[in-house]
Amino acid sequence: MERDDVELIQSVLSGDETAFSTLVQKYQKSVHALAWRKIGDFHIAEEITQDTFLLAHKKLRSLKNPNQFAGWLYVIADRCCKAWFRKKKLRTKSLETTSVETLEKTAYADYVCKQREDAAVEHRRKIVQKLMEKLPESERTVMVLYYLGEMNCIEISKFLGVSPNTVRSRLQRARERLKDKEHIIHGTIEIVDAPVVLDIQSKPELQNRVGGAHQSKNSNNNLSKGTKTVENSITQDTTQWNLPDDAKARLGKGNIDSIHYSPDGKFLAVASGIGIWLYDVTVHQEASLLTEHPRVVDCLTFSPDGRTLASGSSDGTIILWDRSTGTQKTLNGHTHWISSLAFSPDGKMIASDSCDGTIQLWDTINGETKYTLTKDSDDATMLSFTPDGDTIVSVSWDDKIALWNSITGEQKKTFDLHPDCSTTGAAFSPDGKTVAIGGDANGIIYIYDIEIGELKRTLTGHGEHVDNLAFSLDGKTLATSSHYDETIRLWDAHTGEHRLTLTEHARYVRGLAFSPDGKTIASGGGDGTIRFWETHTGKPKEIFTGHLQEVYSIAFNPNGNSIAGGCSTGIIRLWDADTRQPIKTFNESKDGFIALARSIVFSPDGKTLFCGTDDGIQLWDAHTGEYKKTLTGHTDVTDNVVLSSDGNILASGSWDNTIRLWDAHTGEHKKTLTGHTASVETIAFSPDDKTLASGSMENSTVRLWDVDTGKTKMILTGHTDPVEAVVFSPDGKTLASGSMDNTVRLWDVDAGKTKMILTGHTYWIEAVAFSPDGKTLASGCFDSTINLWDVDTGEKMKTLMGHTSHVKGVEFSPDGKTLVSGSRDGSVLLWEIDP
Repeated sequence: MERDDVELIQSVLSGDETAFSTLVQKYQKSVHALAWRKIGDFHIAEEITQDTFLLAHKKLRSLKNPNQFAGWLYVIADRCCKAWFRKKKLRTKSLETTSVETLEKTAYADYVCKQREDAAVEHRRKIVQKLMEKLPESERTVMVLYYLGEMNCIEISKFLGVSPNTVRSRLQRARERLKDKEHIIHGTIEIVDAPVVLDIQSKPELQNRVGGAHQSKNSNNNLSKGTKTVENSITQDTTQWNLPDDAKARLGKGNIDSIHYSPDGKFLAVASGIGIWLYDVTVHQEASLLTEHPRVVDCLTFSPDGRTLASGSSDGTIILWDRSTGTQKTLNGHTHWISSLAFSPDGKMIASDSCDGTIQLWDTINGETKYTLTKDSDDATMLSFTPDGDTIVSVSWDDKIALWNSITGEQKKTFDLHPDCSTTGAAFSPDGKTVAIGGDANGIIYIYDIEIGELKRTLTGHGEHVDNLAFSLDGKTLATSSHYDETIRLWDAHTGEHRLTLTEHARYVRGLAFSPDGKTIASGGGDGTIRFWETHTGKPKEIFTGHLQEVYSIAFNPNGNSIAGGCSTGIIRLWDADTRQPIKTFNESKDGFIALARSIVFSPDGKTLFCGTDDGIQLWDAHTGEYKKTLTGHTDVTDNVVLSSDGNILASGSWDNTIRLWDAHTGEHKKTLTGHTASVETIAFSPDDKTLASGSMENSTVRLWDVDTGKTKMILTGHTDPVEAVVFSPDGKTLASGSMDNTVRLWDVDAGKTKMILTGHTYWIEAVAFSPDGKTLASGCFDSTINLWDVDTGEKMKTLMGHTSHVKGVEFSPDGKTLVSGSRDGSVLLWEIDP
């Protein structure tokens, strides 16, 4: 029989340490989930989880009420998270200075309110908590990560160190176990392996882009020596390239995944969330955008002669692009994500690794498979040919190196890496004798002799795990970057001596590449830039801008002449709505901490921008970009902010289950609305500012609040899953709500009854918006589509397809002629709406 917490604590205090191990096993997943959500890093959350239990063990004897252990433990975890933030120079209170009485008092407040710590630990626990006990531990873990932070299979695979195929299999098995068990999982569990459907236009051939009209000199060429910022010129109008049907412009170039130089050093290929960008680095301009892959491009490589660019996608396909003719050849055979590609030295073969458990060798001339190598596991690997072309080398995420005969496909040898080396990235030296492997949370780089499988040396200096590595073509220099310490380090590849540290990226590094002559390093950053550096001096050179990370929020300013987009990396970008050119960037990072820009709204006069973040509500001068202040009071993430129509009241919804009302001019806190028992997902003011609508994760209802009194006026029932988005019609008579039950409901606000149910989305709705005349409703969905609805008839007028990841925000321009949408693929699309 399972022992309760009180009994276990008594046993621990009596000297039974196995009882504390039982407590750790019981609560470690919940504590880790809390820490991971707050910190945003899986491995740091593991360290915080360990610290939490160490402190709990140390303070356990002073816990007066063992019945409150769960809430007390979560408060310790929360304090540990804040202590970590303090190291990032945020204002926080140290756990060590907090008395046990304060911990217990805080714990009691959290514990007695319908076990509110459950909602704080898992953002989406209310959807699946009743079903988790039905699942084995491995399946339960991926389910928590999938719904907790909206991580996709590839992201989970990187955090857990297993292949995306394994993640998908576990999710699929969980879906089968839970099939037909509870309606609450409908529209949630079925998102596994959801197809992304795109309507791709035929694209211009490459020769129309490379060396053609875009070879004119960029205006930046006349800048003085030093760092050059290279942005799109209006004459280029790259916002028009390869647009989906019905879209009139694209803002942002997608997030950066990897970058590669062409062998002649003239072009840089960048894998992004919306396709492959080719940059002509000789004139610092965009040369082409390739969007034939229907899914995200995960890896790139050029053939040795530079004539062919190979790209692998998450849908298992490989495309060979001929740079001179613009023709393409698609290689089909893998069934899952392509993790690595490598050309043979003569360019006649290409090896591809997939998480379907195979490595395939292809004939690049006819595109046929030569043979298939079966791996010991389906973990992702990084591939390379030895210079003589006789051997294929693979480094696997399960920390093994294998050598294969490229002629026969026979495995020559395999050996295990150092026990502490948890592989996150690898680079092969040009002579084929050495591989550099990035370690995980320890930040160590391991240098191995490939032929004998011997560890030659380790390099230390990065504070966090290393996931990008590159050797210069002469093999003398190794470049490495850490995903979290935001630095690039240059090392002597022969001695291991540290030479330089490059620190200009304001966000983590997303790719490294040496130019063929070794004089330049290109790096992609989470700050949306591709930067070029002088290898010998570390001096920054040109900068390409325009790439975005996941777009979480969008807003038009009141007169409609500019658009703001908030990114996952804590950056707000402002574009001119007419010219589509970037105006300015607001950097939300303060003292080294990155705050995710979850929700943004302009003041009615357009002078102030309010932004809900993980660290409070930030106010910015919308004209100068100057940071003004941060409103604090919520005890968890501020997920959404809205302004009353007169601009006097700011409302904020938080993961702490509350809504707060603020004086928008002074920042004074006016009142707190309580009643939700889980995170507040969405809020909206009525046009007369008398009513506030909200949706939460705890159930399938919409609450209407009296703004003056802060009391609940009405609860609207009808949805069968949590509500993710609400918005009032311009006349205030109708409320639209989008839910995880895949429907949009239109409500009669006065009667409190459903007027109409709009069906047609295949997955849950993330955002809704009325046109200014109230005749059209736009709804953005998890499946990356946007539906336009006729409000009077409920008829679906059109489906807009073009994003490659789910749509986080939609908004109409004040004149109703343009719809803007933001997506986690790192792009903002502008759509022309028929009057």
